[in-house]
Amino acid sequence: MSRGISIRPSQFVFSYGVGSILEAPDGPRLVLDFKDWGGLFRSPKPSLDSYEISDENLKALLDGGRIFRLPTNADLGETDEVVLFRTGRFPNWGLCQEHQILYRLRHNGKTGCPKCNPEKDAQDQAIRFVRACPRGHLDDVDWPSIVHRKNRNCKGEVFKWTEEGSTLSDIKIKCVSCGAEATLSDIYYGTYSCSGRVPESDLIESCDEHASVVLRNASNLRVVVLESVLTIPPRDTRISRILENPRLSSILALSLKKYWDKKELLENLRDIADSVPSLNPVTLAEIENTAEEVLFKTIKEIIMSQQPNIKLSSQEIRCKELDALQTAARLGHPPKPDSTVSDFEVDKDSVIIFPLSQKISLRITPVKRMRVVAAQKGYKRLVGKEPSIRARTRETFLKTGNDRWYLGIDLLGEGIFVDLSPRKILHIEDSTAKDWLSRFENGKNLNYHPIFVWWHTLSHRFIKALALDSGYSSASIRERMYIKYDSPEKVEGAVLLYTSQKGGDGTLGGLIALVPEFKRVISTVLRNLDSCSNDPLCSEQKLSHNRNNGAACYACMFISETSCEFGNSYLDRNLLRQNL
Repeated sequence: MSRGISIRPSQFVFSYGVGSILEAPDGPRLVLDFKDWGGLFRSPKPSLDSYEISDENLKALLDGGRIFRLPTNADLGETDEVVLFRTGRFPNWGLCQEHQILYRLRHNGKTGCPKCNPEKDAQDQAIRFVRACPRGHLDDVDWPSIVHRKNRNCKGEVFKWTEEGSTLSDIKIKCVSCGAEATLSDIYYGTYSCSGRVPESDLIESCDEHASVVLRNASNLRVVVLESVLTIPPRDTRISRILENPRLSSILALSLKKYWDKKELLENLRDIADSVPSLNPVTLAEIENTAEEVLFKTIKEIIMSQQPNIKLSSQEIRCKELDALQTAARLGHPPKPDSTVSDFEVDKDSVIIFPLSQKISLRITPVKRMRVVAAQKGYKRLVGKEPSIRARTRETFLKTGNDRWYLGIDLLGEGIFVDLSPRKILHIEDSTAKDWLSRFENGKNLNYHPIFVWWHTLSHRFIKALALDSGYSSASIRERMYIKYDSPEKVEGAVLLYTSQKGGDGTLGGLIALVPEFKRVISTVLRNLDSCSNDPLCSEQKLSHNRNNGAACYACMFISETSCEFGNSYLDRNLLRQNL
C-alpha cells in the first residue's frame, strides 16, 4: 500500500494540482480529478461554502467560478497520519532494475516481470518516460507499437532493457518474444499520434495532435495556469470579506431596497445563520461592531460589483491595482491608521525616491501589509513544436450544481512597489526596442512592449538583489507586473515585489526593512549587468518567432518559475542596460 504524501496547500495551488505526477516514497502517483479524491468530496460531505475564499475580482477572472481552499487534516478533525485524498497509479509501465525487464504493471500495481515474484508491489519501478500532447492529454508510451513497428503480428509486452553506454542511442529495448528492437533515442525523439487520454478523469477524447515522449518529472509536462488578484481599496477590510459571501447577496440587496438599519440587518442575518457556515458568532460580532455608515457603504459596493453587466478583464484589474498602489504611494493607506484593520497598508512617509541612473529615478514604496488571492485555473503541457503557441489550457475545477469551484489560496504578506518618480515617463527607442515592437501588434500583445520588457527584466534583477539581504530566498519573492497602455506616447510600467505566506501575521518585515538601504540593492541590481558567464552567446541572442526572450539565460536573468509570472519569458538584458 502506498504511503501518504504530505503537501502544503500553497504547494498544491502553485506547483501541483489535478493532473500532476507526484513522486511518492513508493513511486509516482497521479493527482486525480476532484470527484475521485474521496475525503472531502465523498458522502457525507461538508459544504464547500465552509472553505470558500471570497473575492469578486478573482471570481470575474474565472468567469463566475468560485474559489475554495484546500482543507487540511486539522480542518477535518483528522490526525496528520490520516490520508485525506486519493491518488492514482501512473505510469502503468515499469522497469525491473534487478532483471532489466520493461513490462506493463499488473492489477493493483503488481509486477509484470517474469523473473520476479508475481505478488511483488512494483509501483516504485514505474518507467520515467510518458507521452503528452499540447492539448493536455497524457498517456503511457506505447512501447509495444514502437518496438514492433516492423513486426505488427507480435503482441508481446515484455522487453529486455539493455544499456550499452551512456547515451539514448546506447539503450536498446528488445521484445523477448520476437526479437524486434528499438533504441531509446528512436523513441524519445519520435512523434506519435495522441491517444487523447486524460488519466486523472479516466477520459479518452478525440485528438489530432502529435504526442511527444517526455520525462514524467519534466517541468514542462504540467505548467500551472494561475489567476491572482491583489486586495485593494475599498474592498480591503475584513468586513468586506465577510459580506462578499454569495450566500448573503440576496439579503444584502434586500437591506438596501428596504432601507434597513444595522439592527434590522443583524436580525435577518441571525435568522439565516444556521444555513450559512460563515455566519458564526465571531463574524456576526464583527458586523455588529462595524459603524453603520461603513457597513452599508460596503454593502452597496459589493452589490454594485456583483451586477452581471460588470465584467473586468485581467488587464483592467491590473490597471485598477496600479492606480491603487500609486495613490497609496502619494497619500498612504488607510487614511486613518486607527480605523478598521486593512489588508492593504502603506505608510507614505516611508516612500523614497532613488536614482537608478542619471536619467531615471525610481519611487520605492514599502507595502507594509497586503493580501493576494490566487486560484489554479488549470494547466498546460508545453510539449512538442512551438509549445507556447500550441499549448491549450485544460481547466481543473469541481462542478457542483451550477457552480464551478477552483482551488485557491489567500496569502498575507509584505511588498515593495517600484515605479517611476512622479510625472516621469520612460522612453525606449533603440534598435532592440524595435524588434520587440514588431511583436507588440499595436496593443494586442502588451507583454512584448519594450516598456514591459524593460520593467520585467529589472524586476528579475531586483529579486536576485533582494534575496541577498532580505532573509528570503529568491524563490520566496514573487513579482506582480503592471503595464498601462493609453497611447504610443503614454505607456506606464511598474512592478510589485512581494513575499507572502498563509496565516494572520503574513511576514515579518524583512523585505520592507531594506527600503532605507536601497542604495545597496540598486548597486547589486546594476552590478555585472553588462556581462554573463554565457557571453557572447547570451548577449547576442535576439527575439525571434520561436523565442520570447532577447539576451537572457539561466546564468544572468532567469529566476524560480514560482517567482516569475511569465515562465521566464519577455526578458532582455540588452534592452535594460541600453536604456538606463
